[in-house]
Amino acid sequence: LNKVNVCPFCGGSYLIDTSKTACPLCKKTAPSLMLVTVKRQIILLNKGAVEVGRVNLKGSNKVSSRHAVFRRIGSEIWIESLGTNGTYRWAGSGWVRLPDRKMVLVKKGDRLRFADLEAEIL
Repeated sequence: LNKVNVCPFCGGSYLIDTSKTACPLCKKTAPSLMLVTVKRQIILLNKGAVEVGRVNLKGSNKVSSRHAVFRRIGSEIWIESLGTNGTYRWAGSGWVRLPDRKMVLVKKGDRLRFADLEAEIL
């Protein structure tokens, strides 16, 4: 059942994979999210996979060249931490390190930290 998505628009169910970005029943595209850094740089998370690292985050040397990968599966966005100095999520009272090389669901409003660079999912 983790491969079944429910369309937020029509309520229809369908099997998902990284290539599906729209409901095959009503044809509406799932809302896409973006990663916004504290320097107001925007990275769209609208593809099947989006890599982030030192170059596109414009971070310090603590940010790995390939720090994390965002994967879109149906209408959900998942992150996989790959960086040496870790990827963290704000948990209300402090930063919690995400497990390395395991996919974790992210949602709008999540605050993330890639080594020493902060960003938010919008």
